[in-house]
Amino acid sequence: YAAWEEKRIDRSDQSYDERKYTLHYELGLISKHEYDKTTLPIKQANFEELMARMSYILITEEIKALENGVVLTQ
Repeated sequence: YAAWEEKRIDRSDQSYDERKYTLHYELGLISKHEYDKTTLPIKQANFEELMARMSYILITEEIKALENGVVLTQ
């Protein structure tokens, strides 16, 4: 859960940056190339948060299955 929470905080920080860069682009303060370059880390943060959340869900479901007597094999 801690990993997911950390990624969610990172994504929140990136979300602020995304709004800032979008505004700068819309006002013509930065070029399209610069805007695209700055949004890549934002997309990466969103992906990493999603993967951490999926990992958390998978682990909790595995724990529930083990508690119910299911033997997990790989």
